[in-house]
Amino acid sequence: MTTAKSVFSLSFIFVVCSLFLLLTKPAIATTTFTITGSQNSYDDQAEIVLYVDFSGLKNTSYFLAGVFQKQTGDNYFGLTWNGDEYIPYTKNEYKKFLSITTDEDSKWHGELKVKIDRDNNAYQGPDEYLLKINRFTQAGGDSLSDTVLSVNITSTITPTPSPSPTPTINPFLLDSTPNQITCDQTFSISMHLNQLTSQAKYYLKGAFNKEGSSNYFGKTKVDNNWISNNQTYSQQFAITTSDQGSWDGNLEIMSDPTDSGFTGKGQYFLKIARYSENGSGPTWSNQQEVTINNCPSPTPTPPVPTSTPTPTKRPMISPTGTFSSSSANLEVPNSLYSTNQEMDVKGLATVSATEIPANNPLSYWLMIGGIAIMFGSLVFVFLNREQVVQILKRH
Repeated sequence: MTTAKSVFSLSFIFVVCSLFLLLTKPAIATTTFTITGSQNSYDDQAEIVLYVDFSGLKNTSYFLAGVFQKQTGDNYFGLTWNGDEYIPYTKNEYKKFLSITTDEDSKWHGELKVKIDRDNNAYQGPDEYLLKINRFTQAGGDSLSDTVLSVNITSTITPTPSPSPTPTINPFLLDSTPNQITCDQTFSISMHLNQLTSQAKYYLKGAFNKEGSSNYFGKTKVDNNWISNNQTYSQQFAITTSDQGSWDGNLEIMSDPTDSGFTGKGQYFLKIARYSENGSGPTWSNQQEVTINNCPSPTPTPPVPTSTPTPTKRPMISPTGTFSSSSANLEVPNSLYSTNQEMDVKGLATVSATEIPANNPLSYWLMIGGIAIMFGSLVFVFLNREQVVQILKRH
């Protein structure tokens, strides 16, 4: 009897534990898709609209991408519209696909737009293709839909010639600029921007350049400061677009003669650069021709003064016939020297003082030779004085 009670007790405990585990088992999220295409045949440039019913975890974000496949086992490919642009299919870029968020009932219903990616190697030309949806979680986990849509892709029909398109308004328009400015002149220009993201922040700056040159220069006024063209985008003039994604206003700019892009007075192009809040850009406006005049000429560099040369002491033959180069000789300025200067010595005689350059050895030897000849002649006359006297008597 005791054994029977024990078995019954164990059975009862097992049943209770099983029920507890079943009742407390966490709910597993399920993801299901219902795809209904508006048709099943499309040309290879057509946009395919899918109507999706999705269920998952409540109040949770997911990413959806349409994928094509030639047959089971082949690579997936395709283009998915994310609200701004078509994104080529690749798992690494899943956060660029269409972002959705489930409601309190864990559901989402909406449209998914897809296209064939004709540039992908998996596309094999017009034929039957399988179409599915791949769901990605925030962490990157993915799950393909069980529902598969078979679509027939045809070749693009050659479009018939269309009338000339109506000119569209430039979404980034520089309305007006002065024809001529001076180097230091500041001026205001009116700007019109449209087709931008609504309530978004952008940065603008003015830029001058010569035709064919990418060396831009100029300054843009931000508050009370002038910001150079080469300073960072986030220091430039900030704007915020309207709800319609447009902005109208004025920009005050000037040239920058100190920049290397400025090559002197002449003709330049002026345009405006636009950067997004994260630094993407620049996107350029249309350009206008501006002539820059009245630039100051470079200040001439004054010549370096030269020192007055010191008169050179020159050896002279003195009136007494002696030669000396000592400091006792009279120093005469260069301007007074001549090759044959007459000097009156105490009124007794007029002696020709001949300049002998001190740095010419030949002059020394000529002088010494002359003295030697004179001395030899005197010695010869002295030794032969009797013969000389007789000769003089004869005459």
